[in-house]
Amino acid sequence: MNLIINSLKKIFPEEVLKLSLLFAYVLIIPTGIILWANHEIVSVDQLAITILYIACEMLFFIVIASLGNSLCNRMLSVALISIAFVWTLADLFCFIHMRTQLLPSLLFLVQCTEWNERSGFLKNYLPQWSNLIFLIYPMLGLTIFFKFKKHFIVLLAVLGLFIPPLYVFAFSIAPAVGDQLYAIRALPDRIDEGLDMYVSFEQAEEMLAASNSNLKVKFNGQEATFLLIIGESHSKLHSELYGYARPNNPLLKKRYENAELFVFRNAVAPHAFTMYSVPKLLSLEAHDVQETFVETPNIFDIASSAGFKTWWICNHHPLIDQTMNYAPMIRRAGHLLYASSNTQRNPDGALLPLLDAALNDPAPLKLIVCQLIGSHHEYDSTYTADFARFPADSILDSWNEKQKKEKKILNDYDNSILYNDFILDSIIGRIEKLKIPSFMLYVPDHGENLYENDNLALHMEFQPTRPTVEVPLYIYLNPEMRKHVAPEKLQAISEASKKAFATEDTPFLFMDIAEFQTPVFQKNKSPLAPDFMIKKRLVSRSKTDYELLP
Repeated sequence: MNLIINSLKKIFPEEVLKLSLLFAYVLIIPTGIILWANHEIVSVDQLAITILYIACEMLFFIVIASLGNSLCNRMLSVALISIAFVWTLADLFCFIHMRTQLLPSLLFLVQCTEWNERSGFLKNYLPQWSNLIFLIYPMLGLTIFFKFKKHFIVLLAVLGLFIPPLYVFAFSIAPAVGDQLYAIRALPDRIDEGLDMYVSFEQAEEMLAASNSNLKVKFNGQEATFLLIIGESHSKLHSELYGYARPNNPLLKKRYENAELFVFRNAVAPHAFTMYSVPKLLSLEAHDVQETFVETPNIFDIASSAGFKTWWICNHHPLIDQTMNYAPMIRRAGHLLYASSNTQRNPDGALLPLLDAALNDPAPLKLIVCQLIGSHHEYDSTYTADFARFPADSILDSWNEKQKKEKKILNDYDNSILYNDFILDSIIGRIEKLKIPSFMLYVPDHGENLYENDNLALHMEFQPTRPTVEVPLYIYLNPEMRKHVAPEKLQAISEASKKAFATEDTPFLFMDIAEFQTPVFQKNKSPLAPDFMIKKRLVSRSKTDYELLP
């Protein structure tokens, strides 16, 4: 060992060699915490590979930091240590709070997420004791490096050895979700995933055109208007129609009691993030399908092939909507309309005039897909002042202690659900008056954590929970549609509302109600069909079995 060290000293500056140990310390602590939390699934071979990666990274540091004169050495060393610290800090933060690591897909999510949601996430997860590690371990490392120069190698080694297990046990850090353990993977693996995420829109548009070029779809009606309404962050646990102890679904509840509304009791979303869930709601992509949404038919092309004029009416920011991974599919719609600007978010009432314009279009056959802002964080910005029915300081007896402490957040959320009830009833009121067959299918992209599980709030793709995937699903048929469909179809919808359903198969349910006749329709994926097969409902990109969620 001494021979190796002396040989290195002859080639590289001694100061750089010492700083390389600090660089290694910065890498080892977060990696050690992640590996300790996952010790039951980490093999000896994987541990050896991790050590080899760190050794290679140290060699890279030594070579780069040795370039130039003494001042240049110090500047390069500080820059590399700082980059390593920021990277590992973000990696560990993602692991602690999302049980995954810093992936290109997460960076893509941040890019496609509104500032309100980013700030809301940080507000909820930064003020936690477990985050003190981000201050403690670098301060200890720097103190030892500058104050205990004679013994700093031994002391750094001791810290690197003992901090990870102590931290994991002290804060009960949970292991990774599914296969989301990346500590043992090389940087090139993450780069490869990043390249997969950023497939060009031009290529995606070409693939979509090819996938939908030969669709054969038949529709026997002369006039019809069909609506698919995509909600946002709507948890059924905070909905009166599903037993919540607050009257925040008064209008829909009345329609349900009058047998006008079908309410599905056991619907599960495929993801807890919009960018992953929406493609499955609009196309035939699913967890049990190998092809992605650019390789399968989508609802816009299916309807267009049946002679329908199509709309995408959205209340998300246009800039964000058009940078989503599914933007090329949205552009398959004949008309794109936006109710909010890039600088201002409007409650969903702003979407209704755009819907009216589409409903009044003279086209005899219309498919209208609306994406609501729903109950998107910040919740108090998604409803108007006259719907602030639940005061910020009000509390329900059924709430746990954490929910009572965060009562304003829950009250704002419940007000947003109340406003959503008004919006959906307003949409139903519009198609109720139509003199042609029409129906509305409402399904949210995902649910929301509201402190039902420990300290979890908002929604996280790699940390699926029941509140983030258990969603409402409503179907309304107007009087003309009820006259049009056979009594057996109404009975089938009623029976389907009691079945376990994966909302990633929403397009098949939609096609069945609409009575589209096409070879791409699979009866066993529609809950209305006698041969409907209840499948394993997988959630998140980690493909976690919903039934195994606590």
